[in-house]
Amino acid sequence: MEKEANTSYPEPKLPEVYEHGAQHVFSLPQSSDCWKECLNMVDEYDANRCRGWREEIDTLLVFAGLFSAVVTAFSVESYKWLDTDPEDATAEILIHIANHLNLLNSSLPTTIPTKFNPPSSSIRINICWFLSLTLSLTAVVIGILCKQWMREHRSNPPKFSSHKDTLLLRQMRHQSLRKWGVSGMVNTLPLLLECALILFFLGVLDLLWSLNQIVAIVITIQVGLAILFLVATTVLPTISFTCWKPSIPCPYKSPQAWLFYQFTDFILPRKWPGFGITVNSFFRGLSDWFSSDTFHSSYVT
Repeated sequence: MEKEANTSYPEPKLPEVYEHGAQHVFSLPQSSDCWKECLNMVDEYDANRCRGWREEIDTLLVFAGLFSAVVTAFSVESYKWLDTDPEDATAEILIHIANHLNLLNSSLPTTIPTKFNPPSSSIRINICWFLSLTLSLTAVVIGILCKQWMREHRSNPPKFSSHKDTLLLRQMRHQSLRKWGVSGMVNTLPLLLECALILFFLGVLDLLWSLNQIVAIVITIQVGLAILFLVATTVLPTISFTCWKPSIPCPYKSPQAWLFYQFTDFILPRKWPGFGITVNSFFRGLSDWFSSDTFHSSYVT
């Protein structure tokens, strides 16, 4: 015990202060270029992000084209319901002329054809279908513009530029994409198409309810289940990490789910009065879905 008490340990040696001109302890190889290494890392991240955007836009453009063709086929027939049929109008005029000739020597007044008023169901159906077609084509326009912006964003600078200048250009373009909301515009594409799809469903249901009740009930149940699935996957991510706190985070992370989270985070109080339910403060004010994953208890660094 006495020997252990007298044992002394050497004092730690503090690092020497670096002076200009002194030799580097961990010097980089002469052939390495730090700017080039940084540029390669930034370029790889940028290329992966733009590739993901382009693939998503291409998929949505294909769906929008097929969906627009389907809606157009329905709209070509439905817009005729807003005006009189030429054959019916001709027949009505002939009947009016015949009645007028028969009643020339009579004192009875002749009947005048009334102005055509389309049914309210026809108006609602055309509003849904034409608005659905407009939203689908709007998504196509935004998708084409986003692809043009990304092509210019990924265009290579002049060959005589140094790695440092190229890196600065990449950083400036990255900040430009964030500031001007290009990523948000890409995320609006599936939202527009989903709204167009829902409007098309509503028009179909309105048409079926005006024709046959049994068919309308069956299709309404199917459409209701599809919309219920969409709503459930939209709200579950926000509810899971604010109230339930499951062991594994919810993977249903979509643009509409993120929009619902932002809306909920804005209007939801820190504590619901009368219920005693405290909202998890770790998941307030998140910047993206990645932040929710890193804050989750199951995340291991």
